[in-house]
Amino acid sequence: MKLMRRLFAKSTIVAILFVAVLSALIFAFRNEPKPSLKEDLFFHPDSVTSIYWTTPKGKEFEFSRKNRSVPWQIARGETKALPQDQGRKIQEILNQVALKTSLPGDKKTPEAKFKIIFSDGQEIAGGMTKRHLIWTTGRNQGSYPLTESQEKIFLQGEFVFDSLAWNWCEKRPQKISYSLRGEQLEIERKKLEWTVQYRGKSRTIDPTLVERWLGANCEIRFTRYIDESLQSTMSFLSFAKFRVGFEDGTFKSYSIDGENVQLHANQVGVLSPEKQPQSMFKDFVL
Repeated sequence: MKLMRRLFAKSTIVAILFVAVLSALIFAFRNEPKPSLKEDLFFHPDSVTSIYWTTPKGKEFEFSRKNRSVPWQIARGETKALPQDQGRKIQEILNQVALKTSLPGDKKTPEAKFKIIFSDGQEIAGGMTKRHLIWTTGRNQGSYPLTESQEKIFLQGEFVFDSLAWNWCEKRPQKISYSLRGEQLEIERKKLEWTVQYRGKSRTIDPTLVERWLGANCEIRFTRYIDESLQSTMSFLSFAKFRVGFEDGTFKSYSIDGENVQLHANQVGVLSPEKQPQSMFKDFVL
C-alpha cells in the first residue's frame, strides 16, 4: 500500500512538472515578438495582395492574389492567372519598390503612380519620377533617390509588366536574314530544303539542324525593356538588322544596337550578354 502511494505521488509530481513546462513553452511562444520590418524596407513584399499601377502615359495595370502562395492574377477586366515569368516580374518590382534608400527629401509629384494593398487591408500609395521614389501616404511620406534597379523599373514605362519572353518566330519562318557591319547571312527554305548564303557562297544544310536551331532560339528572354519616350537622351544606333519572312508572305524587321533590340515604336528589349544575335547564328557561319 505504501509503495502504491509513493508511486502515485511521484507520478503526480512528474505530471505537475510536465504541465508547468508545457505551459511555460506555450506562454513563451504566444508572447514571442513578431518579426519586425527590416530597416532597409518600406514594407514586406510577400504581404502584398493587390497592386494598382499607372504609367507616365496613363496606361493602367491591376494585379491581385489571395496570398503569397498563389499566383498573381490580372484583376482588371477578365480575371485570369498570369504566366509564371510575369508573376516573377511583379514580385521583383515589389522587391525593388520596397527598398529604402536614404532620408526623404522635398515633396515631388510622381509621374508613374501606384497603390499597394496588404493582406491586413492596409494600403499605401506612391509613385516614381526619373530620379525619385515617392510615397504620398503612409508613415514614410516623402521622396527618396532611386536606386539603379528602381530607375530601370521606371524607365520601362508602358512595358513595365510585359512578358520578358520574346518569340520572334510565332509563325513558320521561311527566310531569316541577319546583317552586321556590311556582312549578311541568309537562311532560306525552298520546298523541303534549307540553304545558307554567306559571303557570296551558298550551301544546303540539314533541315534537322535548322529545326533544332529554331527550337532553341525562337524564344529569347530579355532582361528588361526600355520605353524610349522616357529617355530623351537615348540615341538608338542600328548596327545590325534582323529580318524574318514567314510562309504567309508577311515579315518582321528589327534593328539591333549591341544588347538592345528595337521591337516596336518606343519599345526596346535589352538582351543578356549570352543571347546576342551574332552568337545565335554562329552554327551557320562556317
